[in-house]
Amino acid sequence: MIKIRVIAGIMMFLLSNSGYAIALKADAAIGYDNNPFRLNDSFSSQDGKYLYLKLKANQKFGNGFNIKASSRSRNYNSSKSDANQILFGLGAMYKQNMEIHNKKSTVQVEAGFKLKDKTYVSRFSGDVGEYGGNDISDRYDYNSFSLNASFDLRITKKLITEIGLKHRNRDYEDFNITGLSNLDYSQYYLTNDWTYKQNKKNRYDFKLYLGTRNYDDKREKNLNGNEIAGSDLEYDYFGVSIGHRYKVDKNISISWELKYQDRKDSGSGYYDMDEIIADIGIKYRFIKNWRFIGSLLYIDRNYPVRISISDENDIQSPDKQGYAIKFRFERDLPEISKYDTRAYIGMIYEDYDSDEPAYVYDRMQVMTGIKINLSI
Repeated sequence: MIKIRVIAGIMMFLLSNSGYAIALKADAAIGYDNNPFRLNDSFSSQDGKYLYLKLKANQKFGNGFNIKASSRSRNYNSSKSDANQILFGLGAMYKQNMEIHNKKSTVQVEAGFKLKDKTYVSRFSGDVGEYGGNDISDRYDYNSFSLNASFDLRITKKLITEIGLKHRNRDYEDFNITGLSNLDYSQYYLTNDWTYKQNKKNRYDFKLYLGTRNYDDKREKNLNGNEIAGSDLEYDYFGVSIGHRYKVDKNISISWELKYQDRKDSGSGYYDMDEIIADIGIKYRFIKNWRFIGSLLYIDRNYPVRISISDENDIQSPDKQGYAIKFRFERDLPEISKYDTRAYIGMIYEDYDSDEPAYVYDRMQVMTGIKINLSI
């Protein structure tokens, strides 16, 4: 936590002393969460109140270069403080527009660094995580570095394609405990996105990616979940998605997206996974200064080969099927601020099933807050 505060302070100092305008976005809310640890119904009520804060700062320079910083935190009342979490990020991006054979194109390179702090609470016991009598509450804390490069080409006025290469290196909290796997990894993705803007009302997106993930010190497993000595775990990914956004009129827009992901491990197939995600959303400005934003998300995740989950500390969740409903009402507040300021009230409801009873849960969150966008 101290590390996050120090880096955040340094970054904000640099942003505020460069002489260029800074675009700021802030979101602050209070809320109620009836199941912050996502536990099943066998546990007693774990509800709590929380404070949510989200900040983003973006500073553009005149040469295509910009830097950004962000933080997102959720802090619960003292009895549920183990559900607290914070994510902090720093980033820099360079973007250059050009023409190739009279076709507009853009080259973009972006580097980023993230830190996450969150207490690990077991879905099986409901207690702070431990392994062999050792405290592993920081099991899923991490810092990560990413480096992404992309090139897009406007083939026609309506059709754009983009090719990207993405790298991420994630370093989890280290534990010198016999039998506890190391979660650190590096991964590479090759992406190809297509966007077709048919007209002012219709936009279609089609995306493909191939990827690989290599773990630093993690073993493959056989179908019963036993580690294979001397092995090194790797994943290969394939993913595809298609989406459509339809602007009905100036007040209503509807969107949907369908995603499929397939993952193969380098061993017996214990970690093989396929996943389908469907998402439908709507934005509706129903009267002046008021809008409704809603979405329905469905997930179907399967591990077709393995027999059972062998280790809850292995970051691999079991099969998962279910949905999440999100909606909020927003009210623009031009009468109290010259900046883009909105008050909102919303709700999130999740309901997920699994072959593993410990991962069956439902959760409801309600919140109210205020958002503001400004430039200083």
